[in-house]
Amino acid sequence: VVSDPTISSYTKNTNLGAAETLNTASLDLIVDQGKSFHFQEDQVDQIQSNANVLAEAARRSAYGFAKAIDSYIAGLYTDVSTTNTLGTDASPITITSSNAYEYLIRMKTLLDKQDTPRDSRFCVVSPDYEAQLLQDDRFVKSGTNMSDGRLINGNAGNAAGFNIFVSNNLANVSSDKYKILAGHPSAWASVQQYVGSTMYVPELRHASAMKGLCIYGAKVLRPDNL
Repeated sequence: VVSDPTISSYTKNTNLGAAETLNTASLDLIVDQGKSFHFQEDQVDQIQSNANVLAEAARRSAYGFAKAIDSYIAGLYTDVSTTNTLGTDASPITITSSNAYEYLIRMKTLLDKQDTPRDSRFCVVSPDYEAQLLQDDRFVKSGTNMSDGRLINGNAGNAAGFNIFVSNNLANVSSDKYKILAGHPSAWASVQQYVGSTMYVPELRHASAMKGLCIYGAKVLRPDNL
C-alpha cells in the first residue's frame, strides 16, 4: 500500500523542494482458498445423447468457481471500518421502496467523508434491495434514457455515483439479512493464482472425465473506502 503524497503550495519561479520518499507498507495477500470439480460421463451415454453434456458441465463448473470467489470476497465485509457501517446484525435496516434510494445516498455520504475516490465506485445489492429500488420514482421515473432503460428491462445501472451490481452471493446473517457492500475497487485486492481443467480417460472406465482446480485469495487494503 502506497502512502498519499504530500500536496504542497506552489510559488512560481521558485525551486521545488527535495523529492519526497514515498512510504510503502507491505501487505501479504495469502492465496489459501481452493475449489475443485471432478466428473465423468460414460461412453454409452455420450453415444446415445444428442447433447454435449461434458461441455455444459464444464461451463457450469466455471460459473460455480466464479460464484465461490464472489462469495469469499463478499465475506470480507468483516474488515470494513466500523465508522462506515449502517445497521447491525441485531438491528438490521429494513429496506423499502421509500428508503432504498435514501440508503444509497447514505452510503455515498459515508464514503465521501473518507475521501474515497469517486470514479468507479460500486454498490453490490441483493435482488430484494434492487426490487425496492425499481419501485422508487426517484430511481425509475421516466424522462431520461437511463430511467427508461430501468423501466423497460429492470437493469439497475447507475445511481448516487455507484455502478450497481446485483448478487446472490452477499453474506447473509439470517432471514434475508444481507450485507450490502459499497466502495471503491482500490479498497481491496484479489488474485486467482491458478484456474485450469484437464480432460482424461479413467483407467478402469469406458468414460471421459474432467477435473478442474481454482486457487485464489483476496484482502481488504483500505477499510475506510468500503
